[in-house]
Amino acid sequence: MKLLRAIVMVIVAYAIVGAAPAPARRGYVDGRWGQIHYRVQGRADQPTVILLHKMVWSSLEFEHVQPILAEMGVRSIAVDLPGYGLSDGPTSQPAAADYADALLPVLDQFGLTRANIAGIHTGATIAVAFADRHPDRVAKLVIAGPPLFDAKTLAALLAQPPADRG
Repeated sequence: MKLLRAIVMVIVAYAIVGAAPAPARRGYVDGRWGQIHYRVQGRADQPTVILLHKMVWSSLEFEHVQPILAEMGVRSIAVDLPGYGLSDGPTSQPAAADYADALLPVLDQFGLTRANIAGIHTGATIAVAFADRHPDRVAKLVIAGPPLFDAKTLAALLAQPPADRG
């Protein structure tokens, strides 16, 4: 519970006043569609949270939050979801479950059998999909502002062709 309060407090504090970013260590792990990019900050012996950005952003969304989390004693791993930031993209249109499964190599890279997962907006959707598909791999789940649509709006959105494809 202390970790969850800290994550929410940091997200709210950043939204209000911001923070100077400190460099995070960057790396890659091999995934289903190629390499998955991540930024990690904090020590390996600290409680760890996986941070999931909203579409169409990247792990840069958390560059101001990660140093604060590290100062609070929380290691954070911000993931560039496949097709965003510096991660390789999928070969076809993925569903939330596909993005969720793409997190497994990241958890394995860091030796996390169970992880705290925090997602913002569409990242929250992926966090929930991950918890649904891999409940044994989730310790705690934090979702902030998940997109919610009524059936009619969702059907209309899904009927539109992807913006990045003609």
